[in-house]
Amino acid sequence: MIALGLSHCYAGAHPEGTGWHRRAADLARRIGEPHTEAMALNGIGYGYTHLARHEEAERHLRAALTPRLRIRHGEAETRGDLAALLDAVHRTESARAEAERARSIYARILPAGSAEPSLPVLADRGARRRHG
Repeated sequence: MIALGLSHCYAGAHPEGTGWHRRAADLARRIGEPHTEAMALNGIGYGYTHLARHEEAERHLRAALTPRLRIRHGEAETRGDLAALLDAVHRTESARAEAERARSIYARILPAGSAEPSLPVLADRGARRRHG
């Protein structure tokens, strides 16, 4: 179900992708599978971000952090997605804080010299907004 949700979202079919992620989240909760639940909640947040349903996106991304923190896996990815959402709705300071948290996690877990996953370049965006 996660793969179907991602496939739909990556193809731009966000409503369908979000539906598959909802099914996956419900099933994961029923069977007690926190990793799948976190991935599905993150997928719902990603889909809602692209549908401009920002409050729902934030709610699901923050909900994904609960199982991610419990299982200690995937937190940086979710914080990066949350940073992008917050930046998109002009909550720049909150976005910067989430991006910094994600960068900090990546710095701890990635081997030295590894390329860090793409995160919003918030400092540059903020400078452009202030200076025109």
